[in-house]
Amino acid sequence: MKLKAYIFLICTFFLSFTTVQAGYTETNIGTYEEELARFPASYQEKIRKLHEVYPNAIFVAQDKFYDWDKNREVEVKWSEMLIAQKNTSSRKNRSLVNQYDGYKITDSWAYNYYTNTFTNLGGNGWHAANDAAVSYYLDPRNFITESAIFMFESLYYHDYQTKEGVEKILAGTFMENKKGYIEYYDTEGNKQRLETTYADIIIKAAKDANISPYFLASRLRQEQGTRGTSSLISGNYGEYKGYYNYFNISASGSTDSEVIKSGLIKAKKEGWTTPEISIVKGTSFIYKEYVGINDTKGDYRGQMTNYLQKWDPYGPKYGGHQYMQNIMAPVSEALTTYSAHTKALDYKNTKFIFHIPVYQEMPEVTTLPNPGNPNNYLKNLTIDGTTISGFDGGKTTYTYNVAPGTESVNIAIEKVYNKQTVTGTGIVSLTGDSTKAEIVVTAENGSVKTYTILINRGENVAPSVANIINNLGYRSDGTYLGGLSLGTTVDKFVEALKSKNASIEVSVASKSGGDLLATNDKITIKSGEDTKTYTYILRGDLDGNGKIELYDLFLIRSEMLANGKVSKEAKIASHVTYNGFSSDEPELMDLFHVRQHLLGKGEITQ
Repeated sequence: MKLKAYIFLICTFFLSFTTVQAGYTETNIGTYEEELARFPASYQEKIRKLHEVYPNAIFVAQDKFYDWDKNREVEVKWSEMLIAQKNTSSRKNRSLVNQYDGYKITDSWAYNYYTNTFTNLGGNGWHAANDAAVSYYLDPRNFITESAIFMFESLYYHDYQTKEGVEKILAGTFMENKKGYIEYYDTEGNKQRLETTYADIIIKAAKDANISPYFLASRLRQEQGTRGTSSLISGNYGEYKGYYNYFNISASGSTDSEVIKSGLIKAKKEGWTTPEISIVKGTSFIYKEYVGINDTKGDYRGQMTNYLQKWDPYGPKYGGHQYMQNIMAPVSEALTTYSAHTKALDYKNTKFIFHIPVYQEMPEVTTLPNPGNPNNYLKNLTIDGTTISGFDGGKTTYTYNVAPGTESVNIAIEKVYNKQTVTGTGIVSLTGDSTKAEIVVTAENGSVKTYTILINRGENVAPSVANIINNLGYRSDGTYLGGLSLGTTVDKFVEALKSKNASIEVSVASKSGGDLLATNDKITIKSGEDTKTYTYILRGDLDGNGKIELYDLFLIRSEMLANGKVSKEAKIASHVTYNGFSSDEPELMDLFHVRQHLLGKGEITQ
């Protein structure tokens, strides 16, 4: 469903609409060469190449747009259009996208760098487009191509638009029925049958309103998709049975139910009680409110292309009367129309009329931003397992103090977004009294943020607990501790720690009550202001007595046969060949190595 922005300006109601007669002929259009000369140089080469594809087409330089206040056509500056289409904190949903993070705005009201969350606008999945994306899709020069050019095709009725062409657009959808009928529900909830086809209805509506049937078919396909499952056209929705809104006119809201209800309120108010009435009357609405909104007899200056219905360069309030918020919608509908044209035998020789806007003071070129995610924030930054004091993903400069004699630190990070690329982590050797470490985070879209840490070795600084653990060669992930030899006593462990710094405080809460360090012992270490508590893991010691015995082998085997019977710590201890701390189920290789250890044919390395 395309998002709507039905912003009806008060001045609209003071306009008088005159029915345009069939046999419409566009006025004030010169020959191909005359029109080409009116385009700036940045347009001309593109049009020349396209003219080779469509030799009978006329490319009209639309360099003036009607202004209600001034009651005349005026030139429009590029900067004025861009300002009108920009999303701001006070006008958040002027131009939206539903894909490509790199096309979305990252202002604080629209995006949270800390959580990588974009604010939903106009329904789930739609977000505010950033300036670069808006500029690219606003720039007509980017769409002077064989297929996209149809966003500039005149939306008035032309003889080359046939029922067969409409059927080509409807092919593969619920509206494809070259011969048949349309079933619908009346206001009493009774199923009825209409002896007609969607193509016949569209052709009738198009001729009556002087609108391109190809445009109507493409828009219906855009609005209702191929399956046609929207409640807006089911005719069987709650208190709105027997009402239909095929163009989703006035269907808006922040939730699906709000969108459906607002659209069906409009249908009930207008009396759209069958698919045919909805399409015919909806077409008349689109003509009066968009395609022909500024028309007077013999003077056609409305939003007569798909491009104009999105970007709306008509004054005095540019962008104030757009039919759609999706910046990609004109391209999407253009491709659908192009596909229909290609089914005609000699479509390239058709006398198409393309109205291509030209703005004053346009940039030389506009380009799309990188579509990748823009996030280059870190979620966490640790040194030797301790989060840097005052860490904030938006702050990039830090100071970290270590004890004299500290030779290295281990820097680790946690990403906000998994597709970030990070360099500068791992073991950093310290040289001199101060060492500068740089952590460079590159977002998926290429934007870079550098975190700088000045690491100082100070005389009165106690070493961090993690640094002591690392320097002793022990293994730790910040929660679990391992790497001490089998048979290490609590006293020997404490002695080893204090050899690094006599002021260190150590306490061990033994689960087994024995002298040996064993699986599941709780170890608390305090060095200066830094305190850490670890759970000890002895590989192969599942029962927590500080030894590797036959019962441990039995526990591994039992766990492999009926998982979930031992503690998480025991599972971690069962992985005798894994260097980390995994709580997955033990494997056959673990069982084999413990068996070899018990037979004296191998040794389990801690």
